[in-house]
Parts: sequence; C-alpha cells; structure tokens
Amino acid sequence: MNTTNLKGVIDSLVDVFWAGGINNSYTIIEEISQLWIFRLIARKDNPQGEFHQDYLINIPAQDLWYYLKEFIELNKLDQEPIENEKALKEVLLVLNNAVRSLKNIYPEFRVEYMKDISFTVTNPRVIVKAHKIVDDFFQEHELTLMGELYGELLKTITTIGQWGQYVTPKHVIQPIVEMLAPRSEETVLDPACGSGGFLLETYNYLKGKEGSVNVNLYGADFDPTMARLAVYNLIFHDISNFSITHADSLAEGTITKNYDVIMVNPPFSIRYTDYLTNLIGGNSVRTTDQLFIELSIALLKELGRAAIIVPEGILFGNKSEFRRRLIGDYRIEGIVSLPQGIFKPFTLVKTSILFLSKWQNVRHQLATPCVWFYEISQESSTATGEGSFTDLLLRWKSRQRDWERWQQLSEQGTEKPQESFQPPKQWPFKKFFFVNHEELENNNFNLSMSHYKNVEEEIVAHVTPKELILTIQELDQEIQKNLQELNELLEDSKWQENKKEDQHEQMNQEKEEKTTVSEPENLDQIEAMDLYEGPLEIPQQFHKLFEKFSFPQQKLLETFYYENRPLAGHEATKLIQDTLKAHGYSKKFSVQEGKKSIEFFEVFGMLEREQAEMMEFPRLPEQEGTKNILNFEAKTTIERWQVPEDFKRRGR
Repeated sequence: MNTTNLKGVIDSLVDVFWAGGINNSYTIIEEISQLWIFRLIARKDNPQGEFHQDYLINIPAQDLWYYLKEFIELNKLDQEPIENEKALKEVLLVLNNAVRSLKNIYPEFRVEYMKDISFTVTNPRVIVKAHKIVDDFFQEHELTLMGELYGELLKTITTIGQWGQYVTPKHVIQPIVEMLAPRSEETVLDPACGSGGFLLETYNYLKGKEGSVNVNLYGADFDPTMARLAVYNLIFHDISNFSITHADSLAEGTITKNYDVIMVNPPFSIRYTDYLTNLIGGNSVRTTDQLFIELSIALLKELGRAAIIVPEGILFGNKSEFRRRLIGDYRIEGIVSLPQGIFKPFTLVKTSILFLSKWQNVRHQLATPCVWFYEISQESSTATGEGSFTDLLLRWKSRQRDWERWQQLSEQGTEKPQESFQPPKQWPFKKFFFVNHEELENNNFNLSMSHYKNVEEEIVAHVTPKELILTIQELDQEIQKNLQELNELLEDSKWQENKKEDQHEQMNQEKEEKTTVSEPENLDQIEAMDLYEGPLEIPQQFHKLFEKFSFPQQKLLETFYYENRPLAGHEATKLIQDTLKAHGYSKKFSVQEGKKSIEFFEVFGMLEREQAEMMEFPRLPEQEGTKNILNFEAKTTIERWQVPEDFKRRGR
C-alpha cells in the first residue's frame, strides 16, 4: 500500500490523542498498540449469542472489538454531542478489564512488565474516535498491513527517551543485518533492543532469503516502555518466536547464555556506576559506549559476530589500551563511518558502526591483521539520511579480495618508508581503504576513519608552486580585510565609550567586592582569561576552523582549557559572560547558544561528553489530603563536557 496513505491514517490517530491532551509520543504509541491488539485478535462470531450489555464487564479479549463497536453505536457515542456520559465512562472500564485477559492469548503478556498494562487515557472520547479510525481502515484493508502501519507509527517518535534511547532508522538497520547475514538455527540478541528493529529486520531477512524462518530472537531493554513496544512491534508483524526482557543488560546475572549474532545501538556516553556483570569484569566507572562493546564480545559464541553503533569518541582519544586489546584479541572486521546527523532529531553525534567477530580461542598470529574502513558520505544520503547502501554491501562481500589487491599495490609502491599513512598510489577507491596492524599501532590504535582520511587527503592533494602562491595571497587578503574591519571597530567612538563605561563599572564592582569577606566564584579563572591573547594549543588542522568561530565561541572553548575540568553547558556559558562584557561585546550570548556551540565542538572531537550523577529525589511521606508531587525515587544526571587528553596532546 502507498506509504502516504498509511501515514495519513497514523496522522489522524495521533491528532485524536493530541486533541485529547496527550502529547507524549511513547504514551500515544502504547495506547494505540493496546487498541490494535484487540482488532488483531477480534472474532466476529459471538459464542455468547446476541449482544447484551452485561457481557461487556467480563468480555474475553477476542470478542471485545465488535462488542465495543455495537456498544458505541447503541449508545450513540460516535455522534456529537455525546449525551450518555455514563456509557462513555464504561468504555474505559470495559477496555481495562479486557486488557487483563490478553495474557490468556499471548504468553508475552504474562511477563512482569506486561502485567500492569492499562489504558491511561482519562478521556474516553479519545478511545471512541480512535476505535472508529482503526475500524474504518481495516474494513477496507487486510490485517497483514498492521506491521507496516506500526512502522509508520514508530516514526512519530521525535524525542529521545528517558535513558537516551530512540528508534534506529530502518535504512541503517537493513544493511547491518545483511552484512552480518544471520542464518537459520542461529541465536540473535539485541541487548538494548528499543522497539525491536534489529530483531524484526533479522526475521524479514531470513524470510526473504530462505522462505521459512527458524531463528531464535532475543532482546532486552532497561526501559519497560521500550520493551513493550518491541513486543507489540513483533506481534503486529506476525512473529512469535522471540523473547523480550525488561532488564539492565549490563547488570549482574541479566544475560548469561552465548549468542551467534549480536546487533545493538546502545545509548551513548552514559556513565555506568552500578555493579557490572562478571562477564565484563571489574566495576570501575566507564561509559556505556565501551561497556556494550565488552558485553557484546563476552556474550558472543566463538566465531560469533557483532555490529555495534558507537559514537566517534570511543574510536580515538585516551582509550588506546582498550582499542589495543580489541585489535589484538579479537577481529575487527570493519568500521563503517556514518554521515553526520543520520540519527537526527535524536542526536547529532558523529557515529560509526563497529563490526567484529570473536576469534579469541582460535590461535592466529594476529587477530586483526588489518581494519577495513568504509565511508557513507553525506552526499550519498537524502535530507532524511536515507541513501543507497548497495555499494557498501558489495564492497563488504569483496573485502578479502580488495585486501589482497591493496597488499599487492602496496608492495609495488614501497620505494621508501612512509612517515605517515597513505594508500597505495594506484588505489582507485576513495570510499574505502585498509589500515594494517602496524599502522594502527603507530597511530595509537586509532580507529576513527577521519584520522587516516585527513592524512590521505593532505598527501595526495598535490599543489603546484604557482597555486600555492595564489593560495597564500588569498589568505593574506583575507587577513588584511579582517584587520581593516578590526581597526574600524576600534576607531568607533561609541564602541570606545561603551567599553570605558563597562570597564569603569567593572572597576567599581571589583572595589565593592574587595570590601566583602568572600570573593566572587571563579574570579581567578576570569582574570586569567582576560590576560590571554594567543591562540589555543589545538591541533594544527583545526586552526582555520577555530578562526571561523565567533568571538564568544572562541572564549567558550578557551574556558574548557583553562578550567581543566568537566563543565556543564550552562556553567561554561555563564563563566564567559563577564569576559565578553570586559571585551566590549554587547550582544547577548545565551545558554542555549552556548549548548549548541558545545555540541558543535563535540562533533569535531574538541570536547567529549560525560553524564554525571548529581542528586537523588527522595520519596516524600504521604500526607492525608496532600498530593505527593515527588512520588518516585529517581537519580538525576547532568551532562558535562571536557577537552579530551588526546586532543590536548596533539595540539602541543
């Protein structure tokens, strides 16, 4: 069916819930999912005979849909204005009674996180309208469309979940499944399964390839809502051979068995402080990026294979020992660099797909003789991130042959030792290349494709002396232009007067503050920043980029260097306010602008993120007649950023 028509139905359903005062995407999808279940299992033949209203109180789940339809029509609940308010309220009572009987039909509804499901909508008019939309649609279309329709429903999620989870796009999942190529009889796990996208595509892949599917699908998710969405997603696609667990995959005793294939897109850069499963070993504070890689390796069978979507930061920086162990003890099959923003609007963090296999007990001289890098460029994607992965799949299947060709060309072109990485002169491809074990070791086991790609571009971009002179002249003209603008600004009397007034005000303020017992917080850092005039010690390839930053952005980045500690976005932005004022900068630089700038720095590896635990909300004692607002116990975390040690080292 036309996707536009499916989207139209979903938009109508979602609009009903929004009009009813429900604007949380996850809540809306859960309510619609529960309603669809009753339509999926509905039977027209009534074993109790003719319709009678008392039967609705304890109606079996299979009979609910058509009985509810008759009840709505009999009481004219589908006509405005609705006068029978009593009958309207009974709709929710009937639905919630029927939900509890779903466990008699689906074993998946007997698990703990599915036992307490109910309709949380307090406005029964919403359910009545949604029931009609769904009923009208499936009177004209087959129930087999329900899976496809549910896929469109999941696309309405536009916000990241409480634990950093989001729905991984189908066009990213499909090539990963094809590259790992799961087979019948194998066990497949997603330890952070979300809505079950990897498990669903595994089923579709095997069904399309082999006709029949005999594979064991396993998923786990820390968020009970996402675990429920995964169950609904697989049920609506007519899949029964699966097991979804609501659990923290990283915790002790959660997952114990080994699997043939593991695919996961874990939450990024979250500090994990709970006691880890002994499969990983140790319980030091580390980010989920590293922990899910270690967990995947631990859960793989010998010769098992895994694909893990990771933020770029884990592939370089100060985790060289971790990467050395990965490369030395296991086989890195390949790294696919994804385009910036492929997971927007959920995150703009640059990501890659890490493919590895477990060769630990199979003795080889080198577990990873080379790493295959492939880039999905921004140009090959549409505005939504969807692009052709055909070439990726072809190159993946031919990578052993390409590696042999790479070695042959390397041997032909080795006239003298190279100081840094570069591809063989006759290598015809730009999208992918290989880096051997020796090169990896020489580069601190850096697994970021951009690290080698930048070097390659600098080497192969041959420039004639005449072109070089023209480039220098253009740069000189640009510098002279900037100097002229700066001089004009300095000569502006109004600007000078404002600056003197600000300085005078600042001096008065400092005199007043000196008379008090305590000094302003962070005064030393602010004064140090005002005295600083030179460029930051950042890597050379970032100098031009730094010059393009606005004045507040430059000062913001400097703050992280001088503080030399993790800073929250609002904290760093506030630290530079006095500095901007002292320099005569009159425009407002908001916390929101600061946060966006920090995320931009993070994209280029200038900053790295951490999530720190800040406080805990206590459970307040219940008082009669008093509404308990803080009626839950929960830990609150805050995101902070700091300059990576590796980035500092490269700038010295």
